[in-house]
Amino acid sequence: MHTFGASAPLKALKTKFGFTPERVYEAAKEQIERVKSNGKE
Repeated sequence: MHTFGASAPLKALKTKFGFTPERVYEAAKEQIERVKSNGKE
């Protein structure tokens, strides 16, 4: 977030800043894979 005080409906803000279910899911999968691969080294 580069600004403070964004005022809009919550759904619009979530979409603008990338907090959609699909993006959250993908980010979680990436983190899980990163943790798994770090444990194998």
